[in-house]
Formats: sequence, structure tokens, C-alpha cells
Amino acid sequence: MNLHYETWAKGGKGPNFNVSEPAKYIESLNWVGNWINVYFKNKVSDFILVTFVIILIFSLFFYKEIFSNIKNIRNLKNKFIYFYLITIITFLLWFLNFPTLRYAGYIIVYLLLIFPFVIIYDKYIDTKTVSFLQKVSVIFLICYSVFLYKNFIRLNYELSILENQNHNFTNFPYYWIDNVKFEEKFINNIKVYSTDGMCWNIPSTCIRGIQYINLEKKNNYIFYYRK
Repeated sequence: MNLHYETWAKGGKGPNFNVSEPAKYIESLNWVGNWINVYFKNKVSDFILVTFVIILIFSLFFYKEIFSNIKNIRNLKNKFIYFYLITIITFLLWFLNFPTLRYAGYIIVYLLLIFPFVIIYDKYIDTKTVSFLQKVSVIFLICYSVFLYKNFIRLNYELSILENQNHNFTNFPYYWIDNVKFEEKFINNIKVYSTDGMCWNIPSTCIRGIQYINLEKKNNYIFYYRK
């Protein structure tokens, strides 16, 4: 499982593909080129772009406060520098071992990008003024408007999906699943259901890879174990 998840995180495995030699693939930095094509260009680059758009919008609203004092940027507190060094180390550990955003990557990448700007904002922007509250309110409205617009587009698309397609709303709130083929089997007179697919739409007890499983009944308990 360790090899499985690390290969997946490094772009060597997915729902519809798998590298032929996972152990060799994750060695050193063999995986980086493929990870960039499979994962970075589709997920991480989008997240980085969104983060920089947030930084840009905030910086434009507080342009005078920030850039009028930019010459004093060297006078930063050591604790901020130490925190950022820890963030860089954490990022390297994440990147070299499980570089996928769902494995804490969102917060790690976000902190790595945003923290230098946060230090500047903290030092030169007065958060107690009415002007600050007004500007932040406008930024919030912009973000909220984008959020509503994107969700409107998504819902409009998903409501138009046909009944026989994935992710439609016909049976909401139940999710759509494939009609999976399965067979009724008996192992030591215990009935189970066997499939090569997923068990989501199959009666219990469903077993994948039935050739590797054995069952035994003792004291009214059924024990499942590998052969």
C-alpha cells in the first residue's frame, strides 16, 4: 500500500493507467518529468495561478501602503524568517514523498507562496483603520461573486447531464454508479458475490479477487482470510 500511494502521488498511477515498474519509477527523481505532465500541469499550476491572483488583487488594493515602505523590507523579524525556513523544509518533505495536493499539499504550497507577502502586509498595513475594512469588504465581494459565478456554471452544466451519464442529478442525493457484473458463488457453503469491478452496486457480501480468498464458519462467525 505504501508503494501504491506513493506511486499514485507521484503521477505513476491513476484510475486508468499504471507504470510498469512502480518501485523503479519512484526512485530518486525519476518520476518528476511524468509528474509535471500528469499532475502539475492539470492541478498544481491552477492552484498556483489562483494563489497569485489573490496576491495580486490584495496588493493592488493596498498598493500605497506596501510600495511606499518596500525599501524597508530588510528589517524583518527573525521569527518570520525561521517560520518560512520550516515551511520550505516541510514543502521539500512533501514534494519528495507524496507530492499531491490532497495530501496536505494545499496548505503547504499556499503557505510557501503567500507567506513572504503576508510578512509585508503584516508590517506595513494597518488593519485597524476604516479604509482597511472597506477595501477588505470589496475584496470579499469580488471573491464571493467569482465563487457564485463558478458554481452557477457548474450546476447549470450538471443539471443538463443526461440520465444515463455520470454525475447527473436524476437520483439526487444518491450518486451515479455503473451497472457492475457479478456472480453468485459458494465457498464452504457460504454464499458470496464475486466481481472484477467495484462493490458499490452489488449485494453483500461482495468479494473482489475471490480466487485469493477463503471463508470458514466457526461458532456462528464467518472468518475471511487469504489463501
